[in-house]
Amino acid sequence: MIMSNTIAATLCDQIHAKLKESDPDGLDRIEFGKTCFLRNKKLKIAKHFEIQPDFLIYISELNNYGLVWVVSEKNGKNLDERLKEYLSQAVYVRHLLTDRNKNNDSKLICPPPPVHVVVVLPRESLSGIAEFLRSLVNESEFFHTIDLHLLPWKKSETEKLFTEYDLEKAFCWLLSATRRWYRRLLEERKSSSVASAPSSSPSDDRFFLRLEIKNYRAMCGRILELSDKPELHLLHGPNGSGKTSLAEVIELCLTGRLERLHSEKGRYLDVLRHSQGNEPIIKIMGKNKSTDFTVTNNGIVEPLWKGSIAASFLLNQEVMHKLSMSGAEQRAKLFLEAFFPQEKTLLDEHRNHLRYMKETLSTLPASLRGEFPLDATNLEKLVQQHILKSFPRFGENIIDNPALCLPLPADTIEILAKIDRAMQKPLAELNGNKSLPREEVQAHCKNLDDALQSLRNDNDNKIDGLNNAKTLLTRYDSKLLGGLGKEDSRIYAQRLNEWLEYSILSRWGEQRLKMAQGLAKAQRWQPVSDDLLIAKEIFSLDGAKTDQLAQTVAIWQTKRDQIRKSLVETVEQPETQGKTDTIIQEKQPILPPTGKEINILNRVAEWIFPPHPLPLGEFIRGTIQDDQVHSLEGIGLVGEKNGWAQELLRRIEELINAYQTLNNFPSQKYNLFDVMARLYEDSAELQKAEEKIKESFLSHLITRYRETEKDTGVSLNQALNELLALFTPGRWAYDPLILSLKEELATLQMETENPETKERHDAEFRLNTAELNQYAVALFLLLAPSLDNPLRLLVLDDPIQNMDELSTVALARGIGNIKRIMPDGWNLLMMFHGEDDMQRFTFEVEAAQYRLPWLRPKDENNDESKTGIIKSDNKSMAGNCSGKDHTQEETLWEII
Repeated sequence: MIMSNTIAATLCDQIHAKLKESDPDGLDRIEFGKTCFLRNKKLKIAKHFEIQPDFLIYISELNNYGLVWVVSEKNGKNLDERLKEYLSQAVYVRHLLTDRNKNNDSKLICPPPPVHVVVVLPRESLSGIAEFLRSLVNESEFFHTIDLHLLPWKKSETEKLFTEYDLEKAFCWLLSATRRWYRRLLEERKSSSVASAPSSSPSDDRFFLRLEIKNYRAMCGRILELSDKPELHLLHGPNGSGKTSLAEVIELCLTGRLERLHSEKGRYLDVLRHSQGNEPIIKIMGKNKSTDFTVTNNGIVEPLWKGSIAASFLLNQEVMHKLSMSGAEQRAKLFLEAFFPQEKTLLDEHRNHLRYMKETLSTLPASLRGEFPLDATNLEKLVQQHILKSFPRFGENIIDNPALCLPLPADTIEILAKIDRAMQKPLAELNGNKSLPREEVQAHCKNLDDALQSLRNDNDNKIDGLNNAKTLLTRYDSKLLGGLGKEDSRIYAQRLNEWLEYSILSRWGEQRLKMAQGLAKAQRWQPVSDDLLIAKEIFSLDGAKTDQLAQTVAIWQTKRDQIRKSLVETVEQPETQGKTDTIIQEKQPILPPTGKEINILNRVAEWIFPPHPLPLGEFIRGTIQDDQVHSLEGIGLVGEKNGWAQELLRRIEELINAYQTLNNFPSQKYNLFDVMARLYEDSAELQKAEEKIKESFLSHLITRYRETEKDTGVSLNQALNELLALFTPGRWAYDPLILSLKEELATLQMETENPETKERHDAEFRLNTAELNQYAVALFLLLAPSLDNPLRLLVLDDPIQNMDELSTVALARGIGNIKRIMPDGWNLLMMFHGEDDMQRFTFEVEAAQYRLPWLRPKDENNDESKTGIIKSDNKSMAGNCSGKDHTQEETLWEII
């Protein structure tokens, strides 16, 4: 019993605090204003039903009842039976409230107030009652009638009995966070220089009460006439009855355009008017104001809310999808554009700087652009790590890190500088670890640019020369000393000359034979002319001579092939006998380089061995012919062993790679300093724009509850989770949903967070479609009323898709509560496709009802002004209880 008293006392303080948050001028704990808070009182309900909850709470403003029972450790046994008892009592209370709102004909004249049950129980009991609650949902209609909330407590020396999130879920129906959110956001909008908050307008001064449409997508006219009270309007119409047309007309009048026709600009009349060609006529009327609208091919010229978008006042399936399942970047885009127009301006500024930076980055050489990726997700890293931190004073007269102004990587320029030594000095200055004056950096960059352009002009020839040298050195990359003796070399050279001689003779003979045979054919096919006779005399042979030449050529070819085979056998090792190609092995003599090859090798040596190049070609020839040793610094002895040329080949490969990198360098005059200076300036502006977005955007998304006990501030996440708990049956089993701004860019992340481990998961994959739609409805109702909507009208087009009966009922009760605390003068228009869904709403909320008739062609015998009117049924529940004073509900009970 002691523990039960402790829990009840703590909970009493918590409830009292929440009530005072909603009503800061609250008086006594037991009863203040129109809010009643009773603790441990035995009550008689409706003169006969006795009940004794631990707490009874009645919120007149919301017309909500709350029954709270506390389960301590001692009476925690048989929890299933106790839960069923509590729920049965609550269901009967709701039944009595329903009977109380019937007339003498047993007709319901006003929806009964919602009844919320809060059961406070040990945390370890939660898992044990899950199966019981599941069976209760399947076997009864308890939860169609009342709402159950569980508040777990935990006995701990260091922790509080109740977590803040559990308290907010259990008492979501108090709507304390939502009311504070509306107050805070409206105050911020009012003080904003970009968008001011809507002024509270008396209900008899509302602008939107009647909408007249004619010739819009159909021949017949339509008139939607809203009732004065209440300000929640439920409209039902089957497919083809014109619900979408009504929503579109409202969008057209407010924004001047239709988002679905964004690709049809200039053709609005062709799309919107009916087939007979009459122009659409639209008229909106209020108590003291009316406006006629003319539709042009580009929409409406003077809309009521220029610059707004449909999502600011219209919640349909497309908007729901963008807010929930379209990804973090698209979600942030719509969030800002629809609900935070001043942040939209910042987002546009950010996008402009992002575009400027991408354009600047695209002018960089490919070798540098790889270090600065154009992917938007990496720009934050680019700005912070590469540019701003590297150039902390780039805009002043001194540059701290001039090395970033190098047009190519430093090691690449260093290799190329061996060819053009004019680059060595500016490279050393820019690549040194020191600060330089801006003018000096600019001059060095210009000298490097000029030198690189000069190298680039002959780039292809140099790459060809390097590749030729690479091929030659690969051939000579073996031991060139100690091959054949001098006598063998002399015989080898003699045989080589013979092979060359027979190769020339064979080639000449083949050509001479083809010419003779061709002239002989021409002489047979054409008349003999003087010129042909002269050619025959000079070039042709008679038949006998032609045959003789053919035999001679065949002999020359045979000798040529025989000599070649002997040359190959001379230089091959025994294990390579039988192969047709020469294979260079150790101790194999190879042919010395020709004069042209010597020039190639010498030219490359000038680039490899500056400033005193060695005659590499002569060294290789002398080694092969004279068996002489030549030393190369850093290389070793030419031809002394296999692989002696590997270092030379590596240096040549470096040069080839450097020249290929140079190929990506722009062909026009190019000063990288100017590009980097512009890149720095763009980066600085981009970072400023990002900071503005974070500072302004995050001010609405802070997750900390309050900084001090006196601080009654509230975050969007708190209000959002409060509404989700109100909209979702069994919300006690859910983790809170967190909206957060990612660090890189304006991306709105939607995640679920485990309150204990703080582990987060993407909500798009944790929640089903109905739950995501509930989130979208909650977010829309929190943000849209803060905008300066001139019609003070919010349209929800079939928001309950994918929701079951239980979810629909919970959403209906929640919207009914929210409408009571929204800013004055606002109308909510909800459109339904299913008639059953609308009926569930009408049982739970005070609302006007409208039914769309089928669209039909104009009938000349009917009065269109009557047949086209969509008007509230005055006999409906709404019409009879719209003026009901709910304070009389306090007399429902009496304290025994």
